[in-house]
Amino acid sequence: GTVRYQPLPAQCADGDTHIRTRGGYRRTAEIAVVQVSLFRWKRGVFMELKIYEHKAQYYETDQMAVVHHSNYIRWMEEARIAYMDEMDFPYKKVEAAGIISPVLFVNCEYKSMTHFGDRVAIEVKLASFKGVKYEIAYTMRDLESREVRAVAISGHCFLKKDGRPANIKKELPLLYETMQKEVSGKA
Repeated sequence: GTVRYQPLPAQCADGDTHIRTRGGYRRTAEIAVVQVSLFRWKRGVFMELKIYEHKAQYYETDQMAVVHHSNYIRWMEEARIAYMDEMDFPYKKVEAAGIISPVLFVNCEYKSMTHFGDRVAIEVKLASFKGVKYEIAYTMRDLESREVRAVAISGHCFLKKDGRPANIKKELPLLYETMQKEVSGKA
């Protein structure tokens, strides 16, 4: 998979998708489709959406030639790691600080089938952050048809390697600040 910004449909206040151009924000219908940052209108502010792209592989399919449901969870992890990279806080950097971030739960609702060779764009956003615990929301869409394949959320926490909760505000203040901005929409 690769990380890139790709225009995809979003539910904006005015019912259209916007992208940032040199001249400001424009509706996607007004310009040619190019690889740029995608923004969604939320609470009077344009919010940047992080998009991770994955091409469905043959080995990910089942006997019915459909991507097996367990692979969506793997794609979410790929997208989450790429999201952390985009925040300039790679997971390796967090681990180097003696902190781990295990999965507490995953909830995935499958909407339509993905087949071998399909390209899936995974929209990733920080849904909540409470200092130690956080949730990531995912919307997985077919890149060409834009049909939603699955929507999901995963819950995580920050722990020290001995299993005790980590005080991110104290131990990784830049990550804490970045996540606060991401969840509030000020990133």
